[in-house]
Amino acid sequence: MLIAHLADTHLGFRQYGIEEREIDIYSLFEEAVDLAIKEGVKAIVISGDMFDKPRPPNRAIKIAGEVLRRARERGIRVYSVLGEHDLPKKYDLPPQVLVPYLRLLGTSRTPDVDVIHCGGKDYYIAGVSHHPPRMKYLNMLRRKLSDIMTKVEGRRTVLMLHQNVKQFFMIEEGLDLADLPHEVAYVAMGHLHRRIARKLESGTVVAYAGSIDIMRADEIESWREVGKGFYIVDLSTSEAVVHTINLNVRPQVMLRTSYHRFREDLKVVLSSVSSSDRKGIIHAWVTVPYNVKDDIVKEIRRIVGEKAYVRIRLERVVESSPKGGEEGVELDALSIVASMIGGDPSNRAAREAAAVILKIKDILASDSEEDIEAWIEKLLQYKELWINKVGSLEIVPTSFTDLTRQRGKGLERFMR
Repeated sequence: MLIAHLADTHLGFRQYGIEEREIDIYSLFEEAVDLAIKEGVKAIVISGDMFDKPRPPNRAIKIAGEVLRRARERGIRVYSVLGEHDLPKKYDLPPQVLVPYLRLLGTSRTPDVDVIHCGGKDYYIAGVSHHPPRMKYLNMLRRKLSDIMTKVEGRRTVLMLHQNVKQFFMIEEGLDLADLPHEVAYVAMGHLHRRIARKLESGTVVAYAGSIDIMRADEIESWREVGKGFYIVDLSTSEAVVHTINLNVRPQVMLRTSYHRFREDLKVVLSSVSSSDRKGIIHAWVTVPYNVKDDIVKEIRRIVGEKAYVRIRLERVVESSPKGGEEGVELDALSIVASMIGGDPSNRAAREAAAVILKIKDILASDSEEDIEAWIEKLLQYKELWINKVGSLEIVPTSFTDLTRQRGKGLERFMR
């Protein structure tokens, strides 16, 4: 039996406010489903973050229904679990319930296991929706996984999860590979936007399908290395066999250059993205001496014109002395924050804490749907670095009733 494993489709996502980017996501989702149908899959599993927000654009829900109808007409079942982007922040229903032909698994109001009969065999599709990476919820998740294993014991099983696994994430807490059930044939993961597939000693394959498009600039490098798309998984053999399917994404390029050579470098990368049938995106990061008054942004936009979209970031630098032989010293935000925390900007712990602080800043600045409480808890792990640099606050009395009244209305409803 063949299944298609998709994840992090983020329907409704409009990168950089460009309408064409929202349409790109819809087109890639349609392309992925059509390819899965062509390959003859019996099921499509979408491992969380199917939508970019718990209240996506109406167009996103409409297109999802229209595309999945094609799969349904060919007898293909489509399953999904909730990712953190899908999970309602208030007492509400997730957008998946509005999509016909979609079976939502792993919430308090939906089943966590389904069965597909194929070739005289039974294949089980199991799933658990996203749990925040905090100990309270991770323990709850481990109990759910144990319960599911009692239901599918001895059966050929695909397990859908939208979680971080510690071995694949740099600083975010999460499950350990040892926490994953080694009895299942294939663990279809979501949450990590780059592709990873690893076979455990038991023969279980744990795989992140990655996002179907370049959702952030830091995904460009992995896209160039391994592409973007989804997996076709063959479950008919004793061990799951994973086949990579690449999708035709809009090209993006990261350009790091300096004031003294940005014109030449920009023309080179412009030729690489303009060769595509779609207008590419250039992320231009230019270091500029403090004493330069030229309008660099205007000049970059003039060179690029209508050939590509361009996002520009200028980093002001202090010119070094002629003896140094360097153009300048970049004022790196991570190093600055790390030096403020630990004194030595090269200290590993200080840099890790600084990365968490900058992540929290980005979440607050962008109205992100990410779980900021998890990042704050991560910052507390480095408390010994910065606790002596902040003052103390008096505790404001409050009642236990007031505290508990505000907690868990949306999140825990889908977990208990």
